Amino acid sequence: LRNPWYSVIFSSVSIHFFFLEAMALLWNCINGTGDGGGGGHYIGGDDGNDGKDGGRSSGGRPKGFIVADVSFLIGSTIELVLSYFYLFDQYAVVNVEINSFNAAAQSLWLMCALIYTWYTLRWICRRKKEVGSR
Repeated sequence: LRNPWYSVIFSSVSIHFFFLEAMALLWNCINGTGDGGGGGHYIGGDDGNDGKDGGRSSGGRPKGFIVADVSFLIGSTIELVLSYFYLFDQYAVVNVEINSFNAAAQSLWLMCALIYTWYTLRWICRRKKEVGSR
């Protein structure tokens, strides 16, 4: 964009959507509907054949998903607060303390993405083994 102010505004709007998504994840977790709407068939899920809980929470989701969702929620909350600093303080971009919080939020988002990627790759490998054993 030619005007950097538009970039700050659009970034703030997108951060609000990320925060809304994080709140929806929290709402689903609290209400026990956190299976993605697929009736328990989600990426990373076991079929329960091993007789163990497979590292799941009481709601049926893997505990790693809950860690990823919480890190996404905390990162989104930090970014939401920072977006108002960026909107109303023109020197916030060069403030070291604010940038350290930004780095922390980005690290939490990265952790969330890595956890979801790991569960997705694990699910793909399990499905390949199931198809290969048939």
